[in-house]
Amino acid sequence: MTWPKCIPGQVHPVIPARFSKNPQEQHFLSSQIKADFEKAARILNIFGLATIDGFVRIYENTNPEVILLEANTLPPLHYGRGVMQQSGLMGVTPFALLDQVLTESLQYAELVPTLVAEVVTAPKVTIPIASIPNTEPVVAPVEIAPAVVDNTTERTAMPEIPSYGVEARFKEFLNDTIGFFVSKIFIKNLLALGAFLLITFLAITTGLKLYTHHGESLELRDFRGMSLEEAKAKARAASFRIVVNSTQFDANKAPGIILDQDPKPPARVKNSRNIYVVITSGTAPMVDLPDLVGRDELSVYVKALKRKGLDEGKIEFQFDRQLEENTVLFVVYKGRKISAAELKTGVKVPKASKIGLIVSVRNTGDVPIPDVLCKTFDQAEFIVGNSGVKLILETDDNNPASRPVGYFVWKQEPAFHPDSTMKSGAELKLFLTLKRPADCPTEAPEQEGEFENE
Repeated sequence: MTWPKCIPGQVHPVIPARFSKNPQEQHFLSSQIKADFEKAARILNIFGLATIDGFVRIYENTNPEVILLEANTLPPLHYGRGVMQQSGLMGVTPFALLDQVLTESLQYAELVPTLVAEVVTAPKVTIPIASIPNTEPVVAPVEIAPAVVDNTTERTAMPEIPSYGVEARFKEFLNDTIGFFVSKIFIKNLLALGAFLLITFLAITTGLKLYTHHGESLELRDFRGMSLEEAKAKARAASFRIVVNSTQFDANKAPGIILDQDPKPPARVKNSRNIYVVITSGTAPMVDLPDLVGRDELSVYVKALKRKGLDEGKIEFQFDRQLEENTVLFVVYKGRKISAAELKTGVKVPKASKIGLIVSVRNTGDVPIPDVLCKTFDQAEFIVGNSGVKLILETDDNNPASRPVGYFVWKQEPAFHPDSTMKSGAELKLFLTLKRPADCPTEAPEQEGEFENE
């Protein structure tokens, strides 16, 4: 009776376990695991036919760990079990296998009393392993020679086998990577991606050229100095668009005149391009008049007006013996005299307005001869005080008082004439009397009121 006739065809063959793709590591691991199972069999005093089941764990440093689960000295002997299949693969017939099992059983029965006696009388049991035939379990194909393992020493890593460490893994990764990049599927996908990108690029560039009229441009003309309406008409004829970007006031130009443009001529631009322009505004912006603090000297104040965009108007002079010459006393806008106090609070005027100035003069030049005839002394003193003329008084009663209040001027030297002048600071002699002169108007109060209004 042979195995091919007794083993059913559906029985799964026994395949040796594969612990590594590397042949040297596989041999090393198989030898270590086999030695562990043999050591367990010796510790348990197992000989003859038996099966030992266990788990095997392989660590990263290639050291194995065997975890025993079960040892069976009476394994089932039917065709679906591994014992029968391994025996068949080794060329042992069923008859020979059964004969060997029975023979070893009888030998074991004869050894049991001796073993029991030795266990009772001796602390250490020594089993003659060499006398037990076929105690080595089959865990790998017969062509792989078993490794010689020293069970008395602690297991160490195999020094003779090259380490399967970082360098080997890197080489394996490098080989896999190179193999991927030279594979047909990668080259095929790469060519497809390149073709897609090329077609997309050509489509986008062609579309942009058609949309933007690439290569088509016109020379831009100069619109500066034109009115806005005229510039729009000429730009429309050249397929341009005029867009007002901002306005700027210019007192020397009419409203709506183009002052600047962007792009500037003679740049070349495409059709339908927007031309941004700056035009003059019809409304002048309001600006603050400069105050007189720290800038009341005429030339300084005129510069301050220029910085504000204001123009210098008419300059009038007023005598003032206390201030330096060319000191700005008042600012005049449209006939309105604006004092320093008002300027300090803030006065706004349109930009580019003409601003008049009243400035001081001292004892230089000619001044009109004041008309003080028939005036009271108080009135005469007030009028003469503003003209810079020095008063000389003479009363008809030789009154020594410095201020002859209540007296009337019945005569003055030099006499008043509408076009006559005298030097500023010259003497004006007044002749005073307590009685109103006969040739003077009789309505003195009305005269006083008229003078105050003046």
